[in-house]
Amino acid sequence: MTDEQAKTLAAFTLKLNGLGIKATFSRLETGPVVTTYHFKLGHSVPISKIIKKSEDFALSCEAEKVTIQRIGGEIVIFVPNKERKLVDFAECLQWICTNEHTKSMNLPIMLGVNPVGEKVALDLTEQPHILMCGETGAGKSVLEAAILSALCISCSKEKLRIILVDTKQLDLPLFSKLPHIEETITNVRSFHKAFSKLLGLVRRRMETLKGASVRNITEYHALGYEMPYDV
Repeated sequence: MTDEQAKTLAAFTLKLNGLGIKATFSRLETGPVVTTYHFKLGHSVPISKIIKKSEDFALSCEAEKVTIQRIGGEIVIFVPNKERKLVDFAECLQWICTNEHTKSMNLPIMLGVNPVGEKVALDLTEQPHILMCGETGAGKSVLEAAILSALCISCSKEKLRIILVDTKQLDLPLFSKLPHIEETITNVRSFHKAFSKLLGLVRRRMETLKGASVRNITEYHALGYEMPYDV
């Protein structure tokens, strides 16, 4: 623990005591962007009382903003590092292509690293929906590029077909020449046409899967049949 981290810990402990809350510091984790401070709480501690004081906690450690969350029986305070480390995009892509866990995924998508610096990936076939939101400059386009790059690098064009929709015509058309890209839609009329086509594809596939007595494409592949993923 650095002197700066020890100073922040002391400030948080003092703030918790000032709120009349008994908390025991359990551990500290340092990541490339944030440092997390974990405190164990008693059963009768009002969690909302701590979360509402996030601005006071930020002021106590001279941070612009801190995030306070309850994780299990702990309160975790996320503090932005004053010196942030860059996350190497190429290193993450290399990891997703060589890691045994991600190699077993059907459609691995790269999400970057978690608060403690561990690389994070998800299987797109296991996610019902993905919603990205954030203010301008927050990194939405960077995450889109990471997801598309991971998909196209880890999957062949025979395994994966992608339709892109970008009515702003700013970011996604840059990927339009990749062999996996079936179409890049830039207007609403074309989107409705493509969406109707996809609905028809879904219905036909449901009949095919039903005929094979399987529930999804993964189980269909296990029978030795071929069926590409459409994203």
